Amino acid sequence: MFRFLGVLLGIAIRTGSPLSLNLAEPVWKQLAGMNLTIADLSEVDKDFIPGLMYIRDNEATAEEFEGMTLPFTVPNANGQDIQLSSKYSHITLENRAEYVRLAINYR
Repeated sequence: MFRFLGVLLGIAIRTGSPLSLNLAEPVWKQLAGMNLTIADLSEVDKDFIPGLMYIRDNEATAEEFEGMTLPFTVPNANGQDIQLSSKYSHITLENRAEYVRLAINYR
């Protein structure tokens, strides 16, 4: 897809035809080879980051956290759950930082 976009941009530049692309800033950053930040991710997915920050910063005890039984998965673009680790099946107090890191990396 990036190659096609490059060809499209190249044609627009060579022919002098303006090409109006309404792409989110994180897409432009990826095209430029820049690293994305959490702020970039929250710009295109406003509900995902606050949920992860709640999991990361929750002050629940180990017993309360275990009672939530949150799967160690993240939904993909089609809504299917993707297992982030073969080592863990559920988010626990001990592995929640790893979950947040893997979830942000996947997104």
